[in-house]
Amino acid sequence: MVFCSDCFRNLEIKAIIEERGIEGDCSICGSKQAKIYDTDIDLTLIGIFDNLLSAYTAEDDLPSDYPKEELRTIVDAVRNEWDIFADISDVDVSNILKTLSPTILEDYPVIFEKKVGIPEKYDKEYLQSHSILRTEKWDDFVESIKHKNRFHTDLIDKDLLKKYCLDISKKIPITKQRFYRGRVAKNADGFPPSEMGAPPQEYASNGRANSAGISRLYLTDNKETTFHEIRAAEYDYVSVGTFKQLKEITVVDLKQIHKISPFGVDVDCTSLAINREHLLKINQEMSKPMRSGDSPLDYLPTQYICDFVMSITDEDGNTVFDGIEYQSAMHSRGSNFAIFNPENFKCTYSRTFEVTKLRYTKELLSKQK
Repeated sequence: MVFCSDCFRNLEIKAIIEERGIEGDCSICGSKQAKIYDTDIDLTLIGIFDNLLSAYTAEDDLPSDYPKEELRTIVDAVRNEWDIFADISDVDVSNILKTLSPTILEDYPVIFEKKVGIPEKYDKEYLQSHSILRTEKWDDFVESIKHKNRFHTDLIDKDLLKKYCLDISKKIPITKQRFYRGRVAKNADGFPPSEMGAPPQEYASNGRANSAGISRLYLTDNKETTFHEIRAAEYDYVSVGTFKQLKEITVVDLKQIHKISPFGVDVDCTSLAINREHLLKINQEMSKPMRSGDSPLDYLPTQYICDFVMSITDEDGNTVFDGIEYQSAMHSRGSNFAIFNPENFKCTYSRTFEVTKLRYTKELLSKQK
């Protein structure tokens, strides 16, 4: 079978094809002068999907009480849950999986014919030692930390959570990149740079990444995102501070959860499949817009996660992470940062704008007569 590096999003597979392939046109994705890989010539990728596909069990072999709504084809599972393939057809995905997994195709062909599931997702003994939330769901964790045990919960497997935090860690070197923070001002004079940093501890209110009294610096990598994040209203004055980075930092990049590769050495694909759901939920919760009607209790789960990330140390007892990066829910082109140590950034200047026009979009939620 012939395909090219552009047929994939997974960086490991793309790298192998780009290193070993020859230049040509791809009949699958239509790319011109791409790196072409031919399985009749090169066997390097043969078997690369075996570990991942082995995490799935065909419907007939699943427990009788396995939730029917959890069943899906192996193509749907691999395409939608692992971010491996680019925008190619389901037929092509299926053919690639079969071609690169001849052992699975021969020994367990039913996996390509029937819907599949992961039985360990409902095996409490397995979950107890392989799931970040042990045998619980995210909603159970939220309920517990809000109303039962706030500071010493044992629902979280901290060793596993630490492992996945390290897997999605990212160093941000000092470059010319700039970061931004916005504040709604009282007048056109706005705020000077000295007042654009993290609030003093006595004024620090509850946020997604900090509880009241803990001062953390919320930044974004996109100037436009600041207006969305603070939900500036029409005719508001908004001061936008421009920050420069003073030292290299390391962050947990929650946006990269879906890119944790199943092809690494000694990767437990079953455990990873289960925990990806929890990690994606953490990213979603961090990205949620703050609403005026929110209770401080609503922020406790993500505050707990952020405090845990800040507590992670290396073998020498040194703090590993300087902050958390997560997707802005208010502006798709922006990434947000919750910085644990505000002194690692300096506001070099600020500019004040007046919001002159807003565009509202809406979604009908209910209708009454």
